[in-house]
Amino acid sequence: MSPTFSANNRVAVLSEQVNLLYRSSVGSVISSLGLMVFTAVALWGVAPSQGVLRWGLAHGVLAAVRLLWVRYYLKGPERLRQKTWTLSFLLLVFLNGVLWGALLSMYSVSWPLPHQFITWIIYPGVIAGSVITLSAYFPAFIAFVAPLVVSCAWALLSIDGNEYGMLLMIMAIFFACVLLAAQKYNATLVDAIETKRHLQAANRKLAQMATQDALTGVPNRRAFEYQLQREWGRSQRRQGSLALLMVDVDHFKEFNDRFGHTAGDLCLKEVAAAITKQLQRPTDLASRFGGEEFALLLPDTDREGAMVVAENILQAVRQVRIPGVEGQDSAITVSVGVGCCIPQRGEGSEQLLEAADQALYRAKDAGRDRAD
Repeated sequence: MSPTFSANNRVAVLSEQVNLLYRSSVGSVISSLGLMVFTAVALWGVAPSQGVLRWGLAHGVLAAVRLLWVRYYLKGPERLRQKTWTLSFLLLVFLNGVLWGALLSMYSVSWPLPHQFITWIIYPGVIAGSVITLSAYFPAFIAFVAPLVVSCAWALLSIDGNEYGMLLMIMAIFFACVLLAAQKYNATLVDAIETKRHLQAANRKLAQMATQDALTGVPNRRAFEYQLQREWGRSQRRQGSLALLMVDVDHFKEFNDRFGHTAGDLCLKEVAAAITKQLQRPTDLASRFGGEEFALLLPDTDREGAMVVAENILQAVRQVRIPGVEGQDSAITVSVGVGCCIPQRGEGSEQLLEAADQALYRAKDAGRDRAD
């Protein structure tokens, strides 16, 4: 695996992780707001009222900013660089962690035990919940949890009493377990993303192999037939002209027998390349129809335009030279049959194929190296 591919793969995986973070943010922000309201109501009258109000207001403002930022992201991630989206998300979740940690600045051992219990039970819940919502990108989990852990440790260490030392130990063990769970979740998710990307790449390769000629690299007959039906239907609806060129390499069997299969394969590759270069529009299609025969589909093209393309192909192929192949019989030419029609309802594309095929036979009978 090349360094460039690995770097591109890491960027793509990170993009998926950030996308998951943003798309799950709405639910996590709303859950955080709900828990904030519950906490504020539970501690009202016990904690300083102004402090609780400021704390709740700060939560509301931050939640609004996060939701607006998520909405901006969902409208188009391509608006900003991925690094900007990532760093901004880390900053916002870090501030959210700081806010939750700030609650402990109002904590007092003089609170009634039920309120102390509520306070200390909230933090394990918040930290555990972040495993699901933030572990898609491990630094986001750390950015949120770090200020919470620092606040909890600072609050517990500043309080005298064996029971608080025991609580600190329990919290430390809990955090260690959550950290391991978050790492495992993140590793599993990254593996799943990479597996999905490998499967998508494999599927694209298989789809390409199914519609691409292995020797010449141009689309194969299957791809041609699929595109013919699409363009036939489109031209039928729009009443536009559809042209088909059948191209056959002249005396290819004799060429192949005299110079060998390697030269014959190279001949087909060079002819395919020469033909493809004559196509000017993305809707035009050049394909290998079978053996030494190629088919070109030209939508929105009348017979006069198709004949211009055919003459260009004749001239381009005459310039083809095969390395190591010399002599009078080494010249490469093609015959081209041109079919053109405006598809009508109730008609099938077979008539266009038949017209181009008949024109090809006429070009051959007339001496080859020409278009009819």
